[in-house]
Amino acid sequence: MQTLTLITALAVTGVAHAQDCPNSCSGHGECVNMNCECFDDWRIPDCSERECPHDLAYGDFPTSDGLFHNYMECSGKGICDRATGECDCFDGFTGKACRRHACPNDCSGHGTCERMQDLTFGAVAGTFFDASTVYLTGLKTAAKTYQVTAERLWDYKKGMACKCDPEWTDVDCGRRMCPRGNDVMSTRLDMDNKQTYQVQNITLFAAGLTGEGKGSSFSDFADGEFALTFVSKMNETFTTRPIVVSYDSDFADAVASALMDLPNNVISNVNVNASLQIEARSGYNTYGLSMMVEFTGKTVSGKQNLLMVRADECLDGCTPKIKGLNLASWTNNLVTYNDDTTTGLSFVKESSAADFNSYECGRRGVCDYLSGVCECFSGYTGQACQDVAELA
Repeated sequence: MQTLTLITALAVTGVAHAQDCPNSCSGHGECVNMNCECFDDWRIPDCSERECPHDLAYGDFPTSDGLFHNYMECSGKGICDRATGECDCFDGFTGKACRRHACPNDCSGHGTCERMQDLTFGAVAGTFFDASTVYLTGLKTAAKTYQVTAERLWDYKKGMACKCDPEWTDVDCGRRMCPRGNDVMSTRLDMDNKQTYQVQNITLFAAGLTGEGKGSSFSDFADGEFALTFVSKMNETFTTRPIVVSYDSDFADAVASALMDLPNNVISNVNVNASLQIEARSGYNTYGLSMMVEFTGKTVSGKQNLLMVRADECLDGCTPKIKGLNLASWTNNLVTYNDDTTTGLSFVKESSAADFNSYECGRRGVCDYLSGVCECFSGYTGQACQDVAELA
């Protein structure tokens, strides 16, 4: 009887052992019908290995419907570390699930790695938002991004690129920029014509009672403040001190002074003419303030980025603090000017192009891309080799 009891006990123990899941699912799953049902991020058969994050694959085999870019562990651009559940990405890829491109050389320490939907068209708002009918949007203080367009791309949030710091350029931000200037030896087709400088037209329309200029008056500008932002050809961004609007002859000088007082002699000289104007629209007049800014300094020869107007009230926490201006923000009444631009809102546009040029090192020297200093050819001098050297 004792022997029979022992054999029966062993048989029962054997059946119980056979019904157990492998390794008791390693503590990371539940045993169901002798199979492990693993918790999230753990893999069968015994739930002892981690799964890694999945994302849209850069390249994969098609489905039966001919679809590509399906979800794949580590996006197909890395190897999963089963111990940690983290992707070991191949060169050139980074992020959770290796989901995005790495920026070249980590932008060399002179820029930031940005998603392509956050990159802008042009350096300033005026490159896209001008005073024409197509872009009738009024004043903007940042360049144009294309978030909606990017969302339609399969590699949305995957494509990355370097946004370089001021004075740095190239795809990896590894090259210094050199100053740009006019080629002192350039000649024009007709030397009898006076050389012209770039002139930018800044026109601001008062909002009035309705927001579109109806019921406005010159008093709407009284003691208001705004500031101007200038982005140089070296991608440096500077914003003036607050400029107080006044109706006397000193106002134009105040605008010019604010621009020329920007750091680093970035705007060596400008001329400013300012005027108040009344514009007739259907059934009413709207009142505006116009500033014609002429870039005459050697550091701003040739075509410059359009200025950006900061006219929204911005007080505590802002630098500079600006009282702001109450400007027209919408219109049902468009006005066409002599140059065929159509607008009813405030704008900044080029009204006169420069026949000065703007070349790296004035085309009379070679840029040292390590130092950002122009090495001028013999007989030329200046920061951008824009001057003829005096004979000794």
